[in-house]
Amino acid sequence: MIILKNMKPYKQVKIGKIIFRLFYKKDDRNLHYKWHQDENSRNVWFLPFGKWQLQFNEKLPEQISPLCIYWIPKGLYHRIIPKSGYLFCIIISK
Repeated sequence: MIILKNMKPYKQVKIGKIIFRLFYKKDDRNLHYKWHQDENSRNVWFLPFGKWQLQFNEKLPEQISPLCIYWIPKGLYHRIIPKSGYLFCIIISK
């Protein structure tokens, strides 16, 4: 069995200069959803197909709502927690 290290759990497509689309897949056990911080502040709109949570530094995880646009400030640690299904998101960097 071959285990690929440092794989990101998404596919990314850049549209224009500021919009990114990410597709997360939960099923691959070799992928990790790590705590991270972003270089730029951003607005994120999620469209979950299944159950997913978003957790910010020193906060409890919350269920991702497709009705919300989440503001993630530059440098704030956060992570996505997969429970089931797929997640589609659009990221607009500031």
